[in-house]
Amino acid sequence: MSVSLVALINLWTVAFNQYTRTGEVQMAAQLARAELERCKAFGTDNLPLGSVSGTTATYTGSFNTASNTWASGTIQYYDYTGTRLSGANAAGVRFSLTDTITDADIQTTASSYGFSIKSKRSVVVTVTALPAGTQVVKMGTNIVKGGL
Repeated sequence: MSVSLVALINLWTVAFNQYTRTGEVQMAAQLARAELERCKAFGTDNLPLGSVSGTTATYTGSFNTASNTWASGTIQYYDYTGTRLSGANAAGVRFSLTDTITDADIQTTASSYGFSIKSKRSVVVTVTALPAGTQVVKMGTNIVKGGL
């Protein structure tokens, strides 16, 4: 009898953890997809510029919906329902989100860079589960000047 009870509890625990994990992945995917759509809506000319290294530039940060601006080096935090939170220490923090925008085949100048017809902007959104710090979803897309 006791062995059956222990087995039943273990089965319930596995099923509950699987259910919770599925919900976590679904919400993380929704957050990542929404961020990719935001980047597409901004378009190649309105995404932030990154740090140049040769013919490539990389930006890492996120879009701050509170101030409606891109903020380099920042991370956005969300709860389990996808509501944006004020920071890493806010109650209910479940996910963090960062954007990495990589510009390839750029034309560099003394202080900045520009785009040519061959230039490509790649956007990768990473959603991490907290407090474990495990990457749940990583989605990306390419954005080309003038569209595809």
